[in-house]
Amino acid sequence: MASWILGKRFHFNGDEIAYEVMGDGPPLVLVHGFPGNSFSWRQVAPTLARNHRVHVYDMLGFGQSAKREGHNIFGDSQTRLLAALLEHWKLDAPLMVAHDIGTAPALGAHLFEGLQYRRLILLSAAVLNPSVSANSMHARTHLKAYQTMPAKLYAQIMRAHIPTTMHTGMNEEIFQGYFGPWSTAEGQAAYYRFLGDFEEPYLDRIEAKLDQVVPETLILWGDDDTWIPLARGERLQKLLPRATLRLVPKAGHFLMDDNPDAVIREIEAFA
Repeated sequence: MASWILGKRFHFNGDEIAYEVMGDGPPLVLVHGFPGNSFSWRQVAPTLARNHRVHVYDMLGFGQSAKREGHNIFGDSQTRLLAALLEHWKLDAPLMVAHDIGTAPALGAHLFEGLQYRRLILLSAAVLNPSVSANSMHARTHLKAYQTMPAKLYAQIMRAHIPTTMHTGMNEEIFQGYFGPWSTAEGQAAYYRFLGDFEEPYLDRIEAKLDQVVPETLILWGDDDTWIPLARGERLQKLLPRATLRLVPKAGHFLMDDNPDAVIREIEAFA
């Protein structure tokens, strides 16, 4: 598995959250999506850290952070976690960069918790309904069966599913970077628990308040995103008061993997 270690820990409601801070300069926060973890930022964060103080973390139930039964890992819990982290980091108005479902806590923390951002960048945003695929809906209907299916079958499903996030093709090292945290029995349960906890009404609450988003916003979309259609990004742009939509060439849903240099250029230019 590719080496990506978060060396710092933050305790949130009794759970351990893995994070890292690197570089120096204006603060910048990176929020990953699903089915990823902070590994998504490995090609982006070190370069951004040349000009920014970069804060990166694994959401509750993801990556190197706590995964356990008994707590919800979507909606208000992830939003409150992000708010608590910004307080812990003593950040008043960072540049906020969020990918996929990570855009929900980024927007939720701004709209519901009062967090302020200098600017906001949303990558392949999974924040407008419908955001649950037919495959995910099937898993939600048969959640216990998916959580306890034989490990070999589960691994085969993930090997077929996760690589479709990329346009250029996912090699074994990258696959293990994403699948590794989900590969154990605990990880398998957490993967499907996230799908079970997914709340469409939470995204509806965000959408209803998008006209109140204050910071100028850049929306980045892979030009070959097969997970979320570009039309969703175009709709999001219309709902936000001050938003620009830009395509990242030769990129799928995990555009930071497909074309990290273009993503870095877009972030730096907008920052």
